[in-house]
Amino acid sequence: MTTAKYKRIKVKTPGIRCVEHPIRKHGAVRKDRYYTIRYRLDGKVKEEGVGWESIGVTEAIAAERLHDLKMAHRTGIGLRTMAERRRAQKEEAEREEAVRIQHEKEQVTFSSIFNKYYKQTTQDKDPKTCKVEISLFNKWLHSLIGSLPMREISPFILEKLKKQMSDAGRAPRTITYALALVRQVFNYAKNNDLYNGDNPVTKVKKPSEDNRRSRFLSEEESPVLLAELSKVSPTINDIALISLRCGLRAGEIFKLTWNDVDFRNGTILIKDTKSGRNRNAIMTQDV
Repeated sequence: MTTAKYKRIKVKTPGIRCVEHPIRKHGAVRKDRYYTIRYRLDGKVKEEGVGWESIGVTEAIAAERLHDLKMAHRTGIGLRTMAERRRAQKEEAEREEAVRIQHEKEQVTFSSIFNKYYKQTTQDKDPKTCKVEISLFNKWLHSLIGSLPMREISPFILEKLKKQMSDAGRAPRTITYALALVRQVFNYAKNNDLYNGDNPVTKVKKPSEDNRRSRFLSEEESPVLLAELSKVSPTINDIALISLRCGLRAGEIFKLTWNDVDFRNGTILIKDTKSGRNRNAIMTQDV
């Protein structure tokens, strides 16, 4: 701030300087005033601004700042310049703001994050998937963890969720889907800087799943099936016959060439199998 445009005002306190703003008023009559302090630091005269009256700085406050700095110079304790003081105040304000933001993140509830997650999901995922997820949330997640802060959702609570769903007769696959939804909501929160804690789902064991159905054709049923397939397509009938009699998977049948068939020995060479090894299948007479 240059003083050429400002009127110097005499003050009583030694070491305090004051200038008056040429236009701006503070109050009904007096023009706004700006206070600076002058002191000696390491053998050199130093002058630093304290502030305008319009933001609450008075001659008394400026004198107090000067006194604090001089005490710091004499004792070696505390901040020695206004610049250091402002820097410390800024750092303290930043720490307080970081604490406030962290506290807000720790208080955010699962439901509030899920609502944001679901809004994004409806834009990115298949409508059927969205329907399943909102159903799981409404039926199972909302009542148990919806009102809980994210930081309070522990592996123990998720184990309780597993038990509730299992006791209600839900399949392991459905329970796994519910846990996956919780995991995705936590990941969404972390990726969007809404929560920075751990994801509790990583510490929860998924329920064992075996949703497969074992069904074998009887000796009486297989001829009936083949007869019906022959009416639809001779090719489909042949594929089913080879699968039934030789135990080949569909992919293995589709890869067969005539070079793989050994009529003399009654075998079929199966290459590039799931195990990574070639094998021979025995042909029956009808094959």
